[in-house]
Parts: sequence; C-alpha cells; structure tokens
Amino acid sequence: MVTRILPEYEWPRISETGCVVDKAWQEKATRGCIVSVERWTEIIALAFVFQAGDNTPHVDGLWIREPWRGKVSVLRHLYRGVKFAVEQLGGGTIPIDAAIWMTRPERRAEGVRL
Repeated sequence: MVTRILPEYEWPRISETGCVVDKAWQEKATRGCIVSVERWTEIIALAFVFQAGDNTPHVDGLWIREPWRGKVSVLRHLYRGVKFAVEQLGGGTIPIDAAIWMTRPERRAEGVRL
C-alpha cells in the first residue's frame, strides 16, 4: 500500500471509485488536498483535508472501498496521510465535519474528533 497526497491532475480518478464527493469542501477551502491510499493502481481510501477561512484544518470526508473497510492497515495508512496533510497545513486539532462518506451521503457521522 502507498499513501500519498493525490495531485490535482489526478483528481478525476476519484470518479472511478464510486465515492460520493461533497464538493462543498472545495468552496470552503482556502488550502487543501486529497490523501489517497492505493494498492497497486487502485484507490482504496480517500480523505479530504483542507483549511477554511478560520485556518483550522478540517477533514471533510473519509472514504474506504467496501472490501477494505475495517482493515487496520488501511486505517493506519489513512491516519498517517491525514496527519501528514494536517502538518503541512499548519497542524492543530481536527474537527471532522462529515466524517464518513461511503457510497451514499446519508451514511455519514458528524462531530467526530481525530
């Protein structure tokens, strides 16, 4: 598995995953990135990390492909990627606004702290 910040020119690859993306994070963000966990060339997990106007880092969505959910190794990779992204944005406590986006928007948890 590889964890990396997904370059903006690769963002269209997200549509291949079937992940439902709330584009509101892009509207609120002053700076941001997408953390990707990949196995070979397949994206198996995503996290949307950004800074809003108040300079607080946010994780506005986490997504893990169905067969990988609950796998500690994937969660560990995703956590490390998010932690790295937050450090790049200046650090701090992370309020997770819309914590879990699976394949349906109605399956999301709110108010979770990382």
